[in-house]
Amino acid sequence: MTVFSKILFGSMHLKSYDWARSIPDNNTSTLETSNGARLAKVNTDAVFDASAETVVLYPENGGNLHCFTALTPCAVLDVMGPPYNRADGRDCAYYSEAPFSSSCGRDDQYSWLKEIPSTFEMKGIQMDRKFIV
Repeated sequence: MTVFSKILFGSMHLKSYDWARSIPDNNTSTLETSNGARLAKVNTDAVFDASAETVVLYPENGGNLHCFTALTPCAVLDVMGPPYNRADGRDCAYYSEAPFSSSCGRDDQYSWLKEIPSTFEMKGIQMDRKFIV
């Protein structure tokens, strides 16, 4: 799915990732660990406020795996399309993050993300496809 996010007021930190497609270190032999964590590359790690442009997160690149952290009271309008649908493979998932270390030390451009169980179910409003002019 593609996500359009616009901060309406306040400020927040956005950290977003894409799944890594290659190994950043010759000593690392896998993109997934034995415990199910997958290697992700940081796409965005910045603070945004209401003056910022709309952020667009694309399905395969652009940071679709993302975390918003409010720095002040804030509101964000998120428009997603197509909507979450577990049967179609667009379920809402949550991840724990662990640092990635290479032979050269910690690499802040990568993290290990492991899906964690959640009982939260995302509810959305599906817009009617009819237009009135």
